[in-house]
Amino acid sequence: MTTATIASLLLILASEGFCQIHVKGFVGGGLLIRCRFKDQYNQHTKYFCKGDKSRCPSKRHGRSQDDRYKEFNDKEEGSYVVFIKQLSLSDAGNYGCAVDSTHLDIDTYIPVSITMKQDDCCKGPLTRTAAVGQRVNISCRYPKELSVNTKYFCKQGAVLTCSSPSEASLRYRWTFSEADDDDRLAFTVSISNVTGKDLGVYWCGVRTGGNTGSVALLTEVHLKDQDTEEHTGPLPPSSSSSGA
Repeated sequence: MTTATIASLLLILASEGFCQIHVKGFVGGGLLIRCRFKDQYNQHTKYFCKGDKSRCPSKRHGRSQDDRYKEFNDKEEGSYVVFIKQLSLSDAGNYGCAVDSTHLDIDTYIPVSITMKQDDCCKGPLTRTAAVGQRVNISCRYPKELSVNTKYFCKQGAVLTCSSPSEASLRYRWTFSEADDDDRLAFTVSISNVTGKDLGVYWCGVRTGGNTGSVALLTEVHLKDQDTEEHTGPLPPSSSSSGA
């Protein structure tokens, strides 16, 4: 069997949910973990659990247990997605994505391994301001060990939507540019002609978990309206009248 054939088989297995997902997170950041099951389970309820398969479903680990977690189904991609923020070293360990069924097997359970690291790149949240109609540049740093991985920029809403450089200009008014200095380890995302809909929470991210579509979310960025921020300040002190 050739190396190319083996690589193709691994990619197919990963896409079908047969392989363990290994993701790397960074303290203070977040993770977007994408689990793909067979099409026959698209309408089934999914859940995320902590520990190995034997501890599911008794150790369900979602928003009801920890408000740092958010789960949603990406119907376009046909995947179950877990979003975790405010990561700490204690989040390292074994987890699993599972289909809500009476029996967990190779088709209904995907093991997930989270490794946690600490890096100066991943500090936040950051606040950036922009005036409506103008252009804003957001600088995103990343750790050297992930320098060759695909970069992502994500908008947080009811779901977390991420785009790579090749997708951003097609789906949004975003453009990516890499720093000329390799030692700087940063990329810049520019949003042109900012509108009110562009304001909100974003994440700078880098691919993790191989070809699963998972993303290490490195820095949380809050984009706010410049005019509102400039006109918002502390209330003036109340004046008191003195009686004679």
